[in-house]
Amino acid sequence: MSPPLDSKKRINKRITFVRHGRTHANEMLSKMKWGSPNFADPLHLRDSELNEVGRFQAGRELKENLKSISDGVEIVFVSPLTRTLDTLRLSCEDTSNLPVQKFAHPLLAERLYMIADVGTPKSQLESSYSPFVDFQLVEEEEWWWNESRMDDPDSYEEWRPNGENQSYSVKGEIPSAFKKRMMALYDFLDSRPENHILCVTSWGIIRALTK
Repeated sequence: MSPPLDSKKRINKRITFVRHGRTHANEMLSKMKWGSPNFADPLHLRDSELNEVGRFQAGRELKENLKSISDGVEIVFVSPLTRTLDTLRLSCEDTSNLPVQKFAHPLLAERLYMIADVGTPKSQLESSYSPFVDFQLVEEEEWWWNESRMDDPDSYEEWRPNGENQSYSVKGEIPSAFKKRMMALYDFLDSRPENHILCVTSWGIIRALTK
């Protein structure tokens, strides 16, 4: 999916990706694989938060690792999902780590696979994380993907594993929409003037941009 990189830009620009810490949804998925037969998508895991392990990973391990991986970082972009915002805040709030501007950007949000990937309204996020994170790039109150963004919502076809008693609480972000969003994210990062950008995001985004 990754577009070809211009050789000159590749030399001059560095993008560091950081994945969020372990979440309650990750814990659930370690016991029931996503999309496996009889898979159930629990509503209480919407915008899944970090669990105790994830908070330790962010507040201790990542905080220490940032001292080496953040050298020269000029700006930070973070997914507006709670797990990524908390990972960033726990790793560098009240420390000298990453003394640069930090912006939430919906293009960095995990692909909507399940209810854990449905976000929280912008106004609630701002009350919890501003001014540590700037939300001016989040233009919509309900910024996450949903079927109403499709030209014809009635044409939705299930692309996730199904037919073996799987149940999902929300419709998943269709392949064409996700590909379009990743192209937009690539173009956005490519257009930035900074030489070293740090992005705090999720597995699906990192995989899409680096595979």
